[in-house]
This record gives sequence, C-alpha cells and structure tokens, in this order.
Amino acid sequence: MTASQPLKRELAHNGITHAVILSRGVDTDLLRIRHKGFIPDPRPVFLYVGRVAVEKNIEAFLTLDLAGTKYVVDDGPQLKRLMRAFPNIRFVGAKKGEALAKFCAAADVFVFPN
Repeated sequence: MTASQPLKRELAHNGITHAVILSRGVDTDLLRIRHKGFIPDPRPVFLYVGRVAVEKNIEAFLTLDLAGTKYVVDDGPQLKRLMRAFPNIRFVGAKKGEALAKFCAAADVFVFPN
C-alpha cells in the first residue's frame, strides 16, 4: 500500500508492481477550520478523544493544573469513575461525524496521555 500515485510509480520502478493507493483517510470536508465559539468555556481548550480506559492514562491529563478547560470525548469503562472524581472536566460522551468534527475544530490543544 502507498499513499500517492508518485510513490506507486516509484515502487513499480523498484519492482513492486502490485501496490495499491490507500489515502491518508482525512475527510477535509468534515475536518476543517471552523469557528471556535462552539465551545464557550475558558481557553485554551484541551481535548482528549478516545476510549476512557485505564490503559489510556487519562487521569494523568485530568490531574494537571492547567488554565483553560479540559474536554474528554468518548466512552469506556472508566468514564463514570472519572466523572465522579473530576466534576470540573467536560465529559461529553461518544461523538461521531459532524458532532466530533465540531469538538476537534474548537479545541486549542489535542491531548495524548502516555
């Protein structure tokens, strides 16, 4: 698999003749610049999108003392416990399509705990 026609030609030139183009998968009509006013909370807005589970180490993010507002988008086995433990965090549940795109566009910082 390759991401573009020029890479496919280069692979063919090097003897790999059965390559298939697989786009990078970003829907630029859906994921585009939008007005950030969708989220009226204090800025910056920190956004975590993903399964709410212990292996994601979300609690490390939630315990940080940061100016602004923290959002968690999705669902998972730790959701109820974290909602009780962190009542000031915006837990908005699972979102898809247009609803998820609005949160992504309104965020200032994407968070990937480790």
